[in-house]
Amino acid sequence: CAVLMTVQLGLLDRQHAAVAIVLGDIVSQPFFAHLRTEQQLGYLVRGGLAEARGVYSLSLVVQSSVATPSHVTNSMHEFLNATMSQILADMEQSEFDDYVGSAQQRLLQMPKSLSEEGGMLWARVADGSLDFHRQQELAKLLSNGTVTLDAVRAMPQRTLQRPSAA
Repeated sequence: CAVLMTVQLGLLDRQHAAVAIVLGDIVSQPFFAHLRTEQQLGYLVRGGLAEARGVYSLSLVVQSSVATPSHVTNSMHEFLNATMSQILADMEQSEFDDYVGSAQQRLLQMPKSLSEEGGMLWARVADGSLDFHRQQELAKLLSNGTVTLDAVRAMPQRTLQRPSAA
């Protein structure tokens, strides 16, 4: 089976997009470690941030030949609601700073090919923003200290909270 779970974070302003980038980086490795290494649910396990037309999402994928779709989905929910919350709660400032620095470096990295550069530019044409300096501006936000560990901790809590009964 294969399960793709998308948790839409929304159409985010620059500040919240920078927070989402760091959150996506933080989620990636523990998601793999928890579902692939510890639970051994499948060969293909990945998680991270996706962006399309300015809408940011956590994208989680598990392909498994040993578990049912229901089991995989439950494990993904458990990761998001318990494991990820614990990882963020236990994170030290120095570890968080490493994630921020890494994200900033990646955003400032020059494209390795004309095709890669064209893809980055085309995304801004396709979403109608013509915002060709987005990467640099997000990197600047990461460097000025406005992206905090508390802001990253709050994003999944706000997004994943269950709706209250009316």
